[in-house]
Order: sequence, then C-alpha cells, then structure tokens
Amino acid sequence: MGFLLDKCSFSPLDEEVIAGCRPFSCGNADLDEFFQHDAPLYSKQMLGINVDFAHRGIGSELMEFIKSWFIDAGNKTGCRFLIVDAYNEEIPLGYYQKNGFTFLFSTENQEAENTGFDKDTKLRTRLMYFDLISLVSEPEEE
Repeated sequence: MGFLLDKCSFSPLDEEVIAGCRPFSCGNADLDEFFQHDAPLYSKQMLGINVDFAHRGIGSELMEFIKSWFIDAGNKTGCRFLIVDAYNEEIPLGYYQKNGFTFLFSTENQEAENTGFDKDTKLRTRLMYFDLISLVSEPEEE
C-alpha cells in the first residue's frame, strides 16, 4: 500500500478538516455535489478519488485496505460480504470488477425486476458484492 501508507493519514471528517481541504472533484457531478455538501453525514458510505489523483492505483489500494481490515483477526464485525451500490457507468463498474466485485444479479433487467422496477428500466446504480472468504486461507491440518 505505497501511496496510502506513505502519503496519507486518517482523521475524523469534521468542519475544520473540510475547511482546510481543496475543492474535491472525482469527475462525476452527482458525486462532487455529494462530497461537497453531504459527505460529513455519510462519509463511510461513498468512495471517490479526486481527479488530481486518478489512475495511480490509489482506489485499488484503498479497497485492498478495506478488505484486509475486514478479514483481520482483531476485527469482530462478522462480515463476509462487501456490498456496493455502484453507479451504473463504465468507470465505477470497471473499478469494482477490477477489484474482484461481482454483480449480485446477472443482468440489469433481472436486477431491475427484482428490486421493484420495471424490467426494462435503465438502473442508475448496480448492486455488486465481494466475498471476503476468498481472502481467508484455510487453517493447515496438523
């Protein structure tokens, strides 16, 4: 985890931290609006990389960190699956697929129909999941 380990620190997201930040843009107007106005309320539910730092592998490093945190022996959350509701656009879907996420429903029509929409509805987001069990090795037998 080069970039995160070498150049980042974690701190609570509060008014002081936000005031000291440069304007954020991840290249998506909806997400930019969210991060500028609503992120303090939902900071653990949205993921975006500032366009100034795009295509450096930082998002994948962050996802690797999140996955490793959930399988750490000291983490007692009991989670097996990471589930995301990703924007139904090429870049976010590609990011999650590159990081091992799979669509919860095999087709967009199937997802629409099973989530209360008409089957021909163009969905704004797609449900995807990652099975953390794939990262846990079986204990060796003695």
